[in-house]
Amino acid sequence: MFSRLMFVAPIFLGACASPYSNSFSSDQEIERAIVGSWQCTAEFGEDDWSLDVETVDSYAADGTFKSAGPAFVSFQAEGEYVELKYWFGSFGTWKAEDGKLLVASEDLRLTILSHPGIEEVFDLNDSLPESMAGPASIIELTDDNLVLSVDSNLPSVMCVRLDG
Repeated sequence: MFSRLMFVAPIFLGACASPYSNSFSSDQEIERAIVGSWQCTAEFGEDDWSLDVETVDSYAADGTFKSAGPAFVSFQAEGEYVELKYWFGSFGTWKAEDGKLLVASEDLRLTILSHPGIEEVFDLNDSLPESMAGPASIIELTDDNLVLSVDSNLPSVMCVRLDG
């Protein structure tokens, strides 16, 4: 069951597939529009499990980013409902290229908050690569909203600007 969670790492990076519908004429305009802090949410799941992520993603003008916030993993185990709360953290570099957001994470980490000691039995970090990179198609980019498509078969990552 947990092996299906292997796909979560690209979610945190916003690896995407759909073209954006904005009228930016250059990658530099996209970069200027993205610089700042965003409150991002993503909800994924099936009948027997779910993953909800709520991060603050900060994109700096120097091409670095950081992302941090709670992640909730819920599932059925031996007939019981289990919810694990993690703290997600990542940092790396970013840029706009060919109208897409390219993100390269140098570190992906999940720290268990709700069930100390469970990582001795199951450590979700074992399912995450230490680093990864990928393009993110921008579905919407306005002064207040950033929407990234993870995959055509998955819900979008929805972000709201936190600063100015």
